Amino acid sequence: MTTILSLTATLAWLALGGGQAQAPDAELSQKILAHWQPGSGLFQLNIAIDASEMSDQPALPAAESGTLEEQIAKVTADLEHAEKRGLLLYKRAILYIRARQNREAALDLVDAQAALAGEVAADPGNTSSRSCYAQICLVMDKKDDARKVLQEGLDRDPTQTGLLVALVPLLPAYDEALVDRTDAALRDRLSRDPGDSGGCAGLFVAALVRMADEKVRNDLVALGAGDHYDELAAQLNVLDALRAHQAKHADDPVARWWVGKAYALMGMMGVSSLIDLARVGKPALAEFLRPAAEALADVPGNPRADVSSYGALLVIRAAQADIPSMVSLAQAAAQAFPDDETVQLLRIGVLSDVAGETDKALELATPAAAKHGTPSWQATLAWLHYRAGDRDRAAEIAQQLVKEKDKVEPAPLRRALLVLAGVAASRGDLTPAGRLVDDAASVMPGPDVGIDKAILLALSGQYKEAHNLLVEVAMQNTMNLPSRELLKLVPE
Repeated sequence: MTTILSLTATLAWLALGGGQAQAPDAELSQKILAHWQPGSGLFQLNIAIDASEMSDQPALPAAESGTLEEQIAKVTADLEHAEKRGLLLYKRAILYIRARQNREAALDLVDAQAALAGEVAADPGNTSSRSCYAQICLVMDKKDDARKVLQEGLDRDPTQTGLLVALVPLLPAYDEALVDRTDAALRDRLSRDPGDSGGCAGLFVAALVRMADEKVRNDLVALGAGDHYDELAAQLNVLDALRAHQAKHADDPVARWWVGKAYALMGMMGVSSLIDLARVGKPALAEFLRPAAEALADVPGNPRADVSSYGALLVIRAAQADIPSMVSLAQAAAQAFPDDETVQLLRIGVLSDVAGETDKALELATPAAAKHGTPSWQATLAWLHYRAGDRDRAAEIAQQLVKEKDKVEPAPLRRALLVLAGVAASRGDLTPAGRLVDDAASVMPGPDVGIDKAILLALSGQYKEAHNLLVEVAMQNTMNLPSRELLKLVPE
């Protein structure tokens, strides 16, 4: 956002009588304020492919059970009999960090680093030990060491996309030649065995890594926004390999789902929000995703379906604007993955923000937030109370998160700040609301913050500035529905 750098000074100036702005009447104010955005990022749809899916085991992860203390005790017991201790020491260090036992965590990280260094030296091809060693180097602020150990592993075997994923963000700039080398090595591997699930999954991951290049990503987003899906598919160039893999595993539904996932990934290019997409649909995208709809039709209830298979099918239903199917699909995913917070929050978001069933969403979220107590659940609960009209309760929950902001991740903190800003705006306190929106933007920028800035400007009578900011948001993403709806309300 460049049009308005800070709302605080602008709104304070207006409050003191500066300018010639004239605030909208009460009815228009309510219509504008109804588009207040809560901040996204609490439930990300990640479309992924992993070779382990091709086993005939259920996709449900083996969830860790017991309290943190019990989990630490279990790992400690496992360490007594382990020959290779590095990964277990690292796992215990993470548990110590979660339990806020920082001294014990630091000691385990040092021991894990030494153990993993020995394991990598003894078995250079062990990518799990190598990746974990690199992670510890990063935690200990040894970025050069992490980069070196990852680069050495990738030089040994360019097809190891896990190492590539970890290495690319550590490079001074995106290395196209490095990614091309991995892509070529994987295609060579698949030319010899099209049914190689590891090679096929790796090729998909390499395509995702290619999107780290800003130019590539922007080109793909522009193609998706313009409904040029055939060109988009040609640029990513993964469908042929996935179809060849499916042909080699004709009786395995997972191989078929992989094809559907690839379509869904391409379909997300140019889409700013699953919620916005569901509210209006996109016929051209729905038509492009028709093969994916057929490929993924049997995902719900199948014990081998992973989270991203459900996510891919949700993208398809959103493109079709089939809101009842989205609600039932989100419920099926929540039942299949009861311990996955992202899936549970997604169900709440679909109920509230897509289907408009805020009361039902609040009924489900209240006990979940009380049980889990995580910032994401609390921020979601604050937003639901805001939507339900209980602004006092919304502000109370959000304020508690802001008080503990040092312990809160960016996405829930931004939502808490935007809820507080929305409450302030609904009470006519535009200057404090502007300050909170500025704070939210500093935590985590995004289109939601830009829209809320525009709403405050419109509520203060700064129609021209609000209109310009909304145009900017809409031009950056043509699928951003709130900006387009507000442009119809806010006078030029």
